[in-house]
Amino acid sequence: MKAVAIVGLGCVGSRTARLLKGKARLLLIDFDDVRIENLGCQLYSSKDFKEKKAIATAKKTKGIAIVKKLTAKNAAATLGKASVIVDCTDDWQARKTIDDYCKKAGKPWIYAGALRSQAMVSTITNPGNFAKWAKKTPRVSCHVVGISTKACEWAAKTQSGEVRALLKGRELQLDGKIAFYDAETKEKAVIHRRF
Repeated sequence: MKAVAIVGLGCVGSRTARLLKGKARLLLIDFDDVRIENLGCQLYSSKDFKEKKAIATAKKTKGIAIVKKLTAKNAAATLGKASVIVDCTDDWQARKTIDDYCKKAGKPWIYAGALRSQAMVSTITNPGNFAKWAKKTPRVSCHVVGISTKACEWAAKTQSGEVRALLKGRELQLDGKIAFYDAETKEKAVIHRRF
């Protein structure tokens, strides 16, 4: 069974991991503890409180917990066994690290992000262009402005669908594209990336 590394196990990542349970060997990467504010949107219960997110998710998905922060120095060792890298972080530096690693290793990665009621997903089979895509670090994060459960659910479902397509060699829907969804207005769009 191929391995999939899921980096970030918050609102989107915990859902993506559950949707991929049994579809791949899951490498679950996160350094955070489950905090009280995670119990609403994220797929954790009061039994998981104060446990590391990677460990709590591994128990639910039979995945392998990797409790660490992904950095440029540890990326090869942390991600090396995975065929596909799944980005569910809220950290732009981690995304750049994923893109840099995937370029060197020749691996695809699938980005998902959500903020307020909006979410987006993109499959990157030609890594190395993240700096062109994300020229500025956003000044807000989901920790500050919140995140819609519906946006997270859409992002995880869309992202896990792309992972399954990659693993099975099927046509990708979002290679070179970005899919957007607004849970409040129910609007959806898919645009082509320009890199």
